[in-house]
Amino acid sequence: MRIQAECLHCLLRQVTDAVVMTGADDKTKHDIMKKELEILSDYESYASPPHIAGPMHNCVRAMSGCRDPYYNIKEEDMATAKANFPLVEEYIATKDDPLYWGIKAACAGNTLDSAANPGGSFKESMAAELDTPYGICDIELLREKLKTAKRVLILADNSGETYFDVLMLRALGDVEIIYAVRDCPSINDATVEIAERSGIAEYARIISSGSTAPGTILSEASNEFKAAFETADVVISKGQGNYEALDDANREIFYLFKVKCPVISSHFKVEMGKYVLKMK
Repeated sequence: MRIQAECLHCLLRQVTDAVVMTGADDKTKHDIMKKELEILSDYESYASPPHIAGPMHNCVRAMSGCRDPYYNIKEEDMATAKANFPLVEEYIATKDDPLYWGIKAACAGNTLDSAANPGGSFKESMAAELDTPYGICDIELLREKLKTAKRVLILADNSGETYFDVLMLRALGDVEIIYAVRDCPSINDATVEIAERSGIAEYARIISSGSTAPGTILSEASNEFKAAFETADVVISKGQGNYEALDDANREIFYLFKVKCPVISSHFKVEMGKYVLKMK
């Protein structure tokens, strides 16, 4: 998905937040921001927002010496998700359609996104989010594909929501599941360590996508990920960043996310705040 002019503010805000969270001294912060503005000024040469966000966040890490600027926020999100998981698990256990509600819980967990929603109250909003309607819901197409699927690849999104992904994995049926995460800390996205702490390994084989950007960039992908991506019967891609990076991928993908920005809202013709489960 090409970078729109409206994306520039978001990209700059995210790296500015990351720079502050590194704790770097003022000179280093200024040096980093000068470099970030250089990168951003060339935005038209990048294929998608994640393609430029990768170098921008790599720059923050390299110049500040801080490997994981979002570490503290991710730890807070993980603690919040772990504490609320039993409540969500109990809630969806009362529902009649395990697949629908397992996927909805995994998607509603995307509310726990400190990069897009700093300061948001997860505990107060989760119940309402579970009842928020989909703007697009291709659940019946997914259900049909799963009837004959032997291998499912999940592209993970943020730390914290990984706990709620467990509810989706349980509902996928008797299939081999591969769960792909970022290769290193990128904004607040999940890594192998985050996925393992969330209990994913009980239900899926966890791999690194090879991507260091906040999105799955196929040109950066590891051979292991490429093989999984090519051979999976079903691919479920979580989060807007993965959609932005993969919307022109040469295969069928189920995209799952909450609409959080006007660009995506306009692109899908879905109101802000609603959910999307779309096969493309």
